[in-house]
Amino acid sequence: MKLETRNIIQKNCQFTHSSNVEGVLTTIHPNSELYSHTKNELESLFDAYQLGVSLTGFRYMGKDKNYAYVRAQQKTERVAGPEFKDSIIDQMIVFKQDGDDWKIWTTAILNIKYID
Repeated sequence: MKLETRNIIQKNCQFTHSSNVEGVLTTIHPNSELYSHTKNELESLFDAYQLGVSLTGFRYMGKDKNYAYVRAQQKTERVAGPEFKDSIIDQMIVFKQDGDDWKIWTTAILNIKYID
């Protein structure tokens, strides 16, 4: 479970880096409120920016009957596009099964550190 959730986050980062909206959506649970919101936001974001996104911290917290929990830090940097505040986001990520696969259900941002 630890490796599976880490791989999902890394795929999400890779798809974001390559501006692949459909790829990002494969990592998000289709019944999650994040799904449609993310699609609309990413289409606008990718029209304006190319971003470098990397996983800089990961801690598997555990799972219960329905969900798995991870605390992760992601670094986001502008590769191309207008002015952008590079940052490291510390977040809790909740996963839920979609068939045999675990996918991102929701996230909660704990802290944002802007990089000068």
